[in-house]
Amino acid sequence: RGSCGAGIILSFISIALAMVQSSSLSGSLLQDLAKSLPKLRVQTYFKASLTALSHAMEDLVLEGDDQPLVIANFQQERFYRQEMQRYQRISRKTDQIYILAAPETAFTTSTVPYATIGLDPEDALAQEWHLVIVGDRYCAALICREYAAPVDANGLDSARQFRGFWTFDANVSRLAARTLLQRIEQYRPDLATSIEQARKRYQLQEVTASSASIDVQLFSDRLVTYLQAGQYRQVKDYLNLTQLNQQLAAIEQAQNNLIAIVGHELRTPLSTIQVCLESIATEPDMPEEFRQVMLDTALGDAERLRQLIQDFLLLSRLERGVMPWQVEPIDMGELISLAVSSIQGMRKETPMIYWQMPSEPLIVVCDGEALQQLLNRLIDTSSRTVSANAIAKFIYSSIYLHAFS
Repeated sequence: RGSCGAGIILSFISIALAMVQSSSLSGSLLQDLAKSLPKLRVQTYFKASLTALSHAMEDLVLEGDDQPLVIANFQQERFYRQEMQRYQRISRKTDQIYILAAPETAFTTSTVPYATIGLDPEDALAQEWHLVIVGDRYCAALICREYAAPVDANGLDSARQFRGFWTFDANVSRLAARTLLQRIEQYRPDLATSIEQARKRYQLQEVTASSASIDVQLFSDRLVTYLQAGQYRQVKDYLNLTQLNQQLAAIEQAQNNLIAIVGHELRTPLSTIQVCLESIATEPDMPEEFRQVMLDTALGDAERLRQLIQDFLLLSRLERGVMPWQVEPIDMGELISLAVSSIQGMRKETPMIYWQMPSEPLIVVCDGEALQQLLNRLIDTSSRTVSANAIAKFIYSSIYLHAFS
């Protein structure tokens, strides 16, 4: 009864081999195998789980003394680069290694001790994750295709989702290896001799009833370790993503506040200028003294508007790090005097402003123009918050300045 069941399975695998061989070589390996072997159980996996499974399977090669055929499909070159050191170690165990990926740099011309195959980005394999190992003592296959990524998982790579299966079935693994080698030979005809050697050496053309000799303890221990490490990375990624989202929310709020402030600051002088000019335009018989008041008011707010725009441009340059600093020794007392005189010259009604400085000149090394703009802004803002008949005092106590560089 057992031999009869085995015979049925082997016959079914033989039919599947013929079906896959006749199928399109530009389609999905997962879909081809699932169509040829309908009893395969396809499941959903997250990337973290596939990484753990792949590493555990690769460790069977690294820890064993077999010399298996290893075929790895990485979708994109950048994913292969993350595992490049592991495959250089695997290359010391076997000389039959084939790496497939859609190239992004010099993938196909890089000097490595195994074959690299650059996939066409339109090839279905560029969306699939495969690891196939065929040896004399054991076989293993991981066949998956990416199908979904959560909308909110842009920064959480481990949340990518795949559909597929993994197995230690020798004949399914040989079928997958045989199909992938056909695809590789299409891309790299120069590897025909090596591929033919692999077909004969690992009996890929035959369907056998050989039993696998997997080190189950090693595989399960490594799988659990890698899964735990993946869970830790997922938690860490989630915490980092949460923190990043909070920072982005704070930045967005700050930007909204800045836009509101900018809108208010620009609207006020613009409204004043508009009212003054409309009054002059619509009242031709306006007394000359009123006309002059209107003109002076409009000119004053136009100057204020110019300074606001200059300040916002300065802020933009500071944020982009393109501010050209002109650093030189400056007398702080002179800067304050110029700032106060500037404010009093622009506005007719300002509070009395006094300042007290050390008897000795206070020399600082800085960008004088930038610092004066800062002082102008501080004194102007402060003077607007008090009545015109108030007295403002600017008393030096201690000043800490860093040279701009």
